Amino acid sequence: MAQETERFFHLTLIGLLGAMWQISALEQIPASQFEVTTEHGRCYYGADQYVMKVSIYGINATDGGPSMAFPGCIQDCWYYVTNSSIPVLKRTLFSLRKPYIINIDLRSSNIRTIENGTLNDLDYLYCLDLSKNFLNKFSRNTLHNADRLKYLNLSSNDIVSLEKHCFADLHNLECLDISKNRIRNIEDNTFDGLVQLSALNLSSNNLYSLNSGAFSGLSRLQHLDLLKNPLSKISKHAFSGLSNLQGLDLSCLNLTFIESETFMGLSNLRALRLSESHINRIEGRAFEGLSKVTHLNLSSNFLNTLQSETFVGLSNLEHLDLSNNPLSRIDSNAFNGLSSLETLDLSPYNLSTLEAESFAGLIRLHTLVLPKLSFGTIKTRTFVGLSSLTSLDLSCRNISVLDVESLDGLTNLNRLNLSSNPLRKIGKHAFKGASSLPYLDLSFLKLTFLESETFIGLSALRSLDISKNQIGSIEGHAFAGLSEVILLNLSSNFLSALQSETFVGLSNLEHLDLSNNPLSRINSNAFNGLSSLQLLDLSPYNLFTLEPESFAGLISLHTLDLPKRSFGTIKTRTFVGLSSLTSLDLSCRNISVLDVESLDGLTNLNRLNLSNNPLRKIGKHAFKGASSLPYLDLSFLKLTFLESETFIGLSALRSLDISKNQIGSIEGHAFAGLSEVILLNLSSNFLSALQSEAFVGLSKLEHLDLSNNPLSRIDSNAFNGLSSLQLLDLSPYNLSTLEPESFAGLIKLHTLVLPKLSFGTIKTRTFVGGLSSLTSLDLSCHNISALDVESLDGLTNLNRLNLSNNPLRKIGRHAFKGVSSLPDLDLSFLNLTFIESETFVGLSALRSLDISNNQISVIEGRAFEGLSNVILLNLSSNFLSALQTKTFIDLSNLEILDLTNNPLTRINSNAFNGLLSLQVLDLSMHNITLIEHESFVGLDKLSALNLSTNLLGSLQSECFTGLTQLKQLDLSKNPISTISTNVYFEPLVALEKLYLREISNNSNLFNFVYFANMLHYYKHLQAIFVSNIEFISCSQFTSIITYASSRHVNFVTSYYVNSTAYYNELCKYEDTNDHLKDITAALRSLVNRTYTNSQLEELTAAMSRLANHTADKGVINKQLMEIAASVRDLVNQTRGKYGSLDTSNQVTVDPNTSNRNYYPSGMYAILSLILIALIILIVMISGVFRYGMSKYRKLKGNNSDGSTEAVMLK
Repeated sequence: MAQETERFFHLTLIGLLGAMWQISALEQIPASQFEVTTEHGRCYYGADQYVMKVSIYGINATDGGPSMAFPGCIQDCWYYVTNSSIPVLKRTLFSLRKPYIINIDLRSSNIRTIENGTLNDLDYLYCLDLSKNFLNKFSRNTLHNADRLKYLNLSSNDIVSLEKHCFADLHNLECLDISKNRIRNIEDNTFDGLVQLSALNLSSNNLYSLNSGAFSGLSRLQHLDLLKNPLSKISKHAFSGLSNLQGLDLSCLNLTFIESETFMGLSNLRALRLSESHINRIEGRAFEGLSKVTHLNLSSNFLNTLQSETFVGLSNLEHLDLSNNPLSRIDSNAFNGLSSLETLDLSPYNLSTLEAESFAGLIRLHTLVLPKLSFGTIKTRTFVGLSSLTSLDLSCRNISVLDVESLDGLTNLNRLNLSSNPLRKIGKHAFKGASSLPYLDLSFLKLTFLESETFIGLSALRSLDISKNQIGSIEGHAFAGLSEVILLNLSSNFLSALQSETFVGLSNLEHLDLSNNPLSRINSNAFNGLSSLQLLDLSPYNLFTLEPESFAGLISLHTLDLPKRSFGTIKTRTFVGLSSLTSLDLSCRNISVLDVESLDGLTNLNRLNLSNNPLRKIGKHAFKGASSLPYLDLSFLKLTFLESETFIGLSALRSLDISKNQIGSIEGHAFAGLSEVILLNLSSNFLSALQSEAFVGLSKLEHLDLSNNPLSRIDSNAFNGLSSLQLLDLSPYNLSTLEPESFAGLIKLHTLVLPKLSFGTIKTRTFVGGLSSLTSLDLSCHNISALDVESLDGLTNLNRLNLSNNPLRKIGRHAFKGVSSLPDLDLSFLNLTFIESETFVGLSALRSLDISNNQISVIEGRAFEGLSNVILLNLSSNFLSALQTKTFIDLSNLEILDLTNNPLTRINSNAFNGLLSLQVLDLSMHNITLIEHESFVGLDKLSALNLSTNLLGSLQSECFTGLTQLKQLDLSKNPISTISTNVYFEPLVALEKLYLREISNNSNLFNFVYFANMLHYYKHLQAIFVSNIEFISCSQFTSIITYASSRHVNFVTSYYVNSTAYYNELCKYEDTNDHLKDITAALRSLVNRTYTNSQLEELTAAMSRLANHTADKGVINKQLMEIAASVRDLVNQTRGKYGSLDTSNQVTVDPNTSNRNYYPSGMYAILSLILIALIILIVMISGVFRYGMSKYRKLKGNNSDGSTEAVMLK
């Protein structure tokens, strides 16, 4: 018994060891090769929803390698394998947590073999994709017990045959894809068990035939795809049992004919595709039994004839595609039985013959596509039976004859296109059968004439296109019966004349296009009967003669397009009858004469364009008939003068353009009667003078353009009567003289454009008499050399006056007396040499005064008297060498004073006396060598002072006295070498920015003592801007920037982003041994301050770099390193406590703090657990091994004969 117990124990031990070996041999996929994500979805309609996606990639499992297991799922999941190679699908692959696997995607995984039982026990598997692998067989054991599977994809493999009953266990499978394999034959009962299958794809295989019963058992199949198989024969009853099949695709096969009863049993079939299957014959009643088919595609086959009874049985067929078949004949009643057919496509092969009643029975057909370049004659009763057809395209069909009653039967046709055919004649009553036709296209035919009653029967026609034919004549009553036509296109024909009664019968015609016809004459009453015509196009051929009353009867016409370069004279009563015409373009018509009453009848004309004609004279009352005309264009004519009463009758005119003529004179009262005109353009003419009463009658004129006229004189009262004028343009010719009161009467003028380089003197009272509304006056570049007293009188509302760029040497007293409201005055770029007192008296509202770029060397006392409201004064670029005490005494509200680029050598005391409001003072680019004591006294509000680019060698004590509000001081580009100590102590207490760029190299400005004193007293200083500081020693520079940082002052250089960059670039190789004492002292003063953590971080980095530079030279200061170490320790403490530096917390640096290391406690715990686990595992393995070996030796001694048990144990 003991022996039995020991043996049992030994065997148990062996089993445990085997299990341990098997577990150790099962290779888990590395974590780097899979990813688990949350994703919701269904792999197939009706399947359960998965909530996890396990993406596996980069697996390479060889046949002899260890078994592999996919990671287990804890919820319903989808396995998605990509970029992997698994030649043998083993049973261990899905050994973990099988119940949660819903979807497996193993496509393109190089699978060649599937072990039996691999996919067993996957009780909840709904979808399996094994496509694009190398499987050559599929047996019943592969998917044993997968009774929940709904979708199986085996496409793109190497399967040659299917075993019987191989899908017998897949009772719930709904979709099976076995396409793109090499299956040669389907045996009976192959699909047994697939009682729920609804879709089967067998396309792109090697099937040569289909036997009857091949699909037995598939009673619920709805879609069967057999395309791209070498099938040459389909046996009768091959589809028996498929009573629920709705879609069958048999395209791209090798069938040559279809025999009868082929499709028996397919009672519910809806769509049948037989395209590209080499079919050349269809037996009668081949489609019998397919009463529910609605779509049949027979395109791209070899059918050349359609016989009667071909389509018997297809009573519900709606769409039939016979395109790309070499049909040569369609027999009568070929479509018999297709009473539901709606679309028939017979394109694009040639169909040479259409027999009478070829389409009989197609009572619902609404779309018929016929082949191009086919039949030459449309025979009588060809289309009988097509009562529902709505559109028929017979273009490009080589039709040369249209027989009488050719279109019989087309009772509901909406559009007929017969264009691009060699049709030379249309016989009477040819369209008799298309009584409901609204659109007819007869363009691009060979018609040469239209005879009477051609279109009889087309009573519903709305649009008729007969363009691009060769029609040379139209008989009377040719359009009889077309009372509903609204559009007629006769363009691009050979019509040379229009006879009377040509268009009789077109009572509702609205649009008539006769363009591109060689019309030379339009007879009177040619358009008789066209009372509804709205648009008439006669362009662009030459029409030499328009007879009186040519357009009589066109009472509704609103648009008339006439040919260019045509008639020379507009005769009297030419346009009589065009009472509705709104726009008439007669430009470029070679019109040289405009007779009296030429425009009679145009009572509602809105726009008349007569431009670009050789018209030299317009007679009186020429426009008498156009009383409602608002816009008239007479530009680019040959007019040389305008006589009085030229425009009589144009009482409604609003805009008149007479520009670009040759008008040299305008008689008085030439514009009489134009009281409503608001815009008159007389630019680019030859007017040399404007006389009084020239514009009488234009009481509402607002815009007058006289630019580009050689005006030399404007008489007084020349603009008399223009009380509403707002804009007057007299540019850009020279106007040598402006007489006093030249602009009298222009009380509303707000914009006046005067010519450049014109008058030399602005005379007294030039602008008096009416320019009270003028807001802006530009007199720059007008060659003005003198400005008389009261020259600007009358400009009471002027806002801006520009007198710049004139040779003006002097401005007399009271010159600006008349512009008391002027806020902006520009006197720059003149030749002024001095400014005398009381020059600007009268400019009490002036806010901005620019006198820059002159030659002013002297400004008399009280020169700016009366300018108490000026806030900006520009005196830059003049010749001022000194500033007197009372120069600016009257500018109490001045805020900005620009004195740049003047030859000033010194600033005297009290030079800026009176400038109580001054905020910005620019004294740059002078030759200033000295700033006297109290030079800036009184500038209590000054915030910015620019003294750059001068010759200041030193700054004396109290030179900035009084500048208590100064925030910005620029001393750049001065050769400053010494600065009095007191300069920094007072009074610049508000200074924020100091510019010291390009200061002399030997300046004591960069002495640490001066900077320390400066930073001590300038409490608000934010930044110091310097450049060219390479001459400063590293010790001085380091001391400066260290102390500046302690005061929160930014030290900005021109060539480096910050001071640290400069230090790293220029000082990293310099010996710092001589300066360690000073630096150590500075650092010791820093450590007693309070810093934020971010500042501590920055300070630590800076000191580390400094210590490293020192170490490079072998000079290490112990005390300095101790201080740096203390700072680093404090930073580490902060990190250990808070996890990161928080700038909201502050710490204080203590030089005596000892160095401590902080380590995360979590790391210790993890390492300890791992070590304990390893020790336990080693002890267990060692014990098992020792115990097994002792038993092995004992058994070996007791069983020396080599028993089975010993062998097994071994």
